[in-house]
Amino acid sequence: MEHLTTTDLEAGLDAVRAAPTDTGRVELIVRRPSVDEREELVEGQLECDEGLVGDTWRERPSSSTPDQSAHPEKQITVMNARFASLVAQTDDRRPLAGDQLYIDLDISQSNLPPGTQLAVGSAVIEVTQPPHTGCAKFSQRFGLDAFRFVNSPLGLELRLRGLNAKVVTAGTVRVGDEVRKLDDSADTEEHFDRPVDRFRRGAVGSVVAAGLLGLRDAMEGRPEREETAIVTEAPSQPHDDDLELVLDPDHPERSIVIVRRPPPPDETES
Repeated sequence: MEHLTTTDLEAGLDAVRAAPTDTGRVELIVRRPSVDEREELVEGQLECDEGLVGDTWRERPSSSTPDQSAHPEKQITVMNARFASLVAQTDDRRPLAGDQLYIDLDISQSNLPPGTQLAVGSAVIEVTQPPHTGCAKFSQRFGLDAFRFVNSPLGLELRLRGLNAKVVTAGTVRVGDEVRKLDDSADTEEHFDRPVDRFRRGAVGSVVAAGLLGLRDAMEGRPEREETAIVTEAPSQPHDDDLELVLDPDHPERSIVIVRRPPPPDETES
């Protein structure tokens, strides 16, 4: 097959740039059972210590690690499905790129900087720092123009060759599954069960938060007699000077934390 020229590749960039920025879908899953072999999957399992189960990532040495072992930051490679289709020209040649996940999503550096996490099916992967660049095999399969194009400043910004990632939450991924960019909002928490998240949502975490609130007040020079109290319902007649903060042990939005100021002199007990 005749390879595409730089002009051909540039002409197809509008479609690549039109990929969704926040939510896309999995178009193709490919694992490499051995060197130069490809196996298309309808469903794959992503594991934190293996990457894509059945792939040879762990067996592939890396010159970037002290012991030449597989690079932990290059566990999963992800390619923009639109560019893969463009450069491959036919669907059956897309797996030749050698990536594991082909997704319809904007994977540019500006949209997915290192550290960005993606929910892929029931798994979560994290974009890592090392760049994913074209190699000699990419040039042989798709042409010298393609090799130069993906490694140009524009190609590197758009990550036309793809990106490196690692698995942070194991799960199952299927062709057609949603791919969603996660952020620091509530939808991130439903995909993570880290100890710090469990602590923050639990009763102990709520108490600590209330204590820190009181500590902050003390450091700011507020009266030492202020008390921090956690109650399940707001008092019927809180003092005008009381500082109230909603903080339920299990659902922080449903309870009240009150920092009480000492009563005026004429309200103290005799």
